[in-house]
Amino acid sequence: IGITRRKHSRVPLQGVFRVQIDGQWQEIPTTTISVGGFGLQEGSDLQIGQSYRGEILSTHFGLPVFCVAEVLSKQKNGTW
Repeated sequence: IGITRRKHSRVPLQGVFRVQIDGQWQEIPTTTISVGGFGLQEGSDLQIGQSYRGEILSTHFGLPVFCVAEVLSKQKNGTW
């Protein structure tokens, strides 16, 4: 219906979100980043409403960005 909750513009980000899920490390490709969060290309093991401690790795950053990320939604095309 054309209503968006987005408060901050997103920019493209080539990198990965490195996260441990059920004892296994996964690197999920990132798509975008903003002040309010980031998008992922895939992540079928992620659960909406759950929080995950991990790090964002990208050649655009000099160091890893450590974060706790809460999964808010999944798009119909499978992106997060």
